[in-house]
Amino acid sequence: MKNTTLKMAIALCVFVFATGLQNPVIAGVIERHSLDLTLQPQQSRLTAVDRITYLPQGGERAVFFLARQVEVEIVQVNGRQAPFSFQQGGLTIDLGDQRNAESVEISINYSGRFDDPPPRGAPLNTEDPTYGVAATITPEGTFLGGGAGWYPYQPESRSRFQVRVTAPEGTFAVTSGRLVEQQTTDGRSTTTWETSYAIPSVSVSAGEYTLDEKRAGEVPVYTFFYPQSRHLAQTYLNAAAEYLELYQELFGPYPFDKFAVAENFFPTGYGFPSWTLLGSSVVHLPFIVETSLGHEIAHSWWGTGVRVDFSHGNWSEGLTTYVADYLYQERSSQEDAKNYRLKVLRDYAALVSRVNDFSLERFMRRDSRAAQAVGYGKSAMVFHMARQRVGDEAFWKSLRTIADNSMFEQVTWSDFARTMGRFGKRDMTGFFDQWVERPGAPVLRLEAVETVTSGSVTRIKATLSQDKPFYDLEVDVRLETDGGSIDKKITLKDRRQSFTFETDRIPKQLVVDPEAHIFRRLAPEEIPPIVNSVRGADELTVVVAADLPEETARAASLLLQAMNRPDATVVTESEISRQDVENLEGVVLFFGMPNKCAEPLRDHPGIEIDGKGFMLHGRRYNGPDAALFAALSPNQDPQKTWAYFVPFSEAEARIAARKIPHYGKYSFLAFEQGENQDKGIWEIRRSPLIHNFR
Repeated sequence: MKNTTLKMAIALCVFVFATGLQNPVIAGVIERHSLDLTLQPQQSRLTAVDRITYLPQGGERAVFFLARQVEVEIVQVNGRQAPFSFQQGGLTIDLGDQRNAESVEISINYSGRFDDPPPRGAPLNTEDPTYGVAATITPEGTFLGGGAGWYPYQPESRSRFQVRVTAPEGTFAVTSGRLVEQQTTDGRSTTTWETSYAIPSVSVSAGEYTLDEKRAGEVPVYTFFYPQSRHLAQTYLNAAAEYLELYQELFGPYPFDKFAVAENFFPTGYGFPSWTLLGSSVVHLPFIVETSLGHEIAHSWWGTGVRVDFSHGNWSEGLTTYVADYLYQERSSQEDAKNYRLKVLRDYAALVSRVNDFSLERFMRRDSRAAQAVGYGKSAMVFHMARQRVGDEAFWKSLRTIADNSMFEQVTWSDFARTMGRFGKRDMTGFFDQWVERPGAPVLRLEAVETVTSGSVTRIKATLSQDKPFYDLEVDVRLETDGGSIDKKITLKDRRQSFTFETDRIPKQLVVDPEAHIFRRLAPEEIPPIVNSVRGADELTVVVAADLPEETARAASLLLQAMNRPDATVVTESEISRQDVENLEGVVLFFGMPNKCAEPLRDHPGIEIDGKGFMLHGRRYNGPDAALFAALSPNQDPQKTWAYFVPFSEAEARIAARKIPHYGKYSFLAFEQGENQDKGIWEIRRSPLIHNFR
């Protein structure tokens, strides 16, 4: 399963706070916040004083934003009470005559209630990684998101922070910066943090944490876990230290004061400057340490360190995916790396249609599986193809140079094009423009394969073609013979490009892009039916089997919620004929074993199913603890997908329905007692980029 579950939650925390005001002219700049917070979890309230070092730059007024529910009590400028107005989330302060002042000290006393309801249990739909929680203070824990208006801020500003949080005894806080103090006196616990660098915003988590620490060279590494998770602390500390060592070798010095892993009381996976916030259910997943923890640490360089200019698109998720999730597969084996690239292509084909596709310059954040397939997957492949063009040395040198020269500054796709072009000694502007500014992907075909044998030599001629709009591509082509393989690189810029091979051995197969280095839209016959085929279907029809008990059918319908497919058409088997099912557009999903359309599942190699259970790959699953999911192409028609969700009890249907979406890249899944026991992808045998010689 790797990191698919966390990927449903992982995101850089980007909150948008709408004040309802027109954007005012802000003449000054916040240099530093000194925040003193007191949490009252039982009342979901905080009281606070923010002492702001402010550079007025000639302005007579300072304008800040706060959440509308906040009550502003006292405002002082340089120690004297100052007039202010607070309307619709906009706080305007009269500074007086500060024409000659380099800076002023503004003190704002305020309080407010923050009670966004956190999700309870295991949320079904995780398309929104925030779960609608911008800020919440509860006895279970506190989360205050950086753009939620819990402290005075100015949009697009960057400043240094000191944050002191006082809470009931045993409750400690985590935020960006270095740990200055953690203590408990007189029944109250206090934590103080301070940043030595300017950041766009600050977020805070607080809970009844236990603290463990380790040093990774000069970098302190902390875990702030609840007592029931403390046994995992050393595992996380050791893994974090290894990731920090890896990335400092690749990109240069770690840019922050520390790295901390904090546990959240609801299921999140956020990355912030110098720390990550993982939900309790996420922390305990065994694969998180192997993959997603490293992803968040890589964000310390890419996204929270070197920052994104969102006006030109968010490159950070794709680059972080490439230097973390993908790189770990590459370091494991070349086969694992190829399978990861194929997964990216399959996810794009299954989830992104020509209707919901968009360009990388429009990607801001993941708010759907389709957006993830573009902003994470396609973007990662763009960096991979750039690396193929400029070479390993130039690629990694480019990243290290950008990290060194642009830390805490905004960069764009153009900066990567310029730097990689310089070190790769070739113009990369056109390459990045075609991949970043256009939606979509090339569609490639191998055509007109001819062979002519003269004596012992066989000459093979073929044409590689693409549809409009034409891409400038460098494509590997491989001729497999009985004596080995011959590789060539073909440049394709227009509609088609011919090429030839000569060999004195018997040709067996001609393959275009044999290692899946090119991002492209797969042909239907190259796409195995998978879970994501159901999730990403333009049209989805659910057929409820006539023999499926009503309570089991209701439990199975949770799968639609988990896949965020409330638009699916649901019919009972008695309401639709076999012919009608075959004529349906889009994907058909069966709940239970149908009487009319069961043959594709019953006849599929490796699957045997009856009323009591099923056999998959030689293992028998019997009784109410079993459930099967399988996505198939009926009659081997690549244009059609039929999927079967066959649970053998209401309880198993309820558990499996929640888990199936986390296995998006798989064609079949076997569950027993709520746990996945078998999974896999059907083998693909045909492709428009493969020619077999007879």
